[in-house]
Amino acid sequence: MIWNEEMECISRDDLEELQIRRLQDTVKRVYENVPYYKRKLEENNIYPEDIESLEDIKKVSLHDKR
Repeated sequence: MIWNEEMECISRDDLEELQIRRLQDTVKRVYENVPYYKRKLEENNIYPEDIESLEDIKKVSLHDKR
């Protein structure tokens, strides 16, 4: 049974485009609304407009494994 056929059968290219758009939206939202993450992003010279691909998620991984 397919619950949401449009999303469950989405093409790979469309899925990647959706994921990029959602990543961009998330980074922008936290940058604008969460002072801690805004500071961390700026310290690392990362701005919402810098997010252009899924590979850019590596840029926003701001936590160190300790």
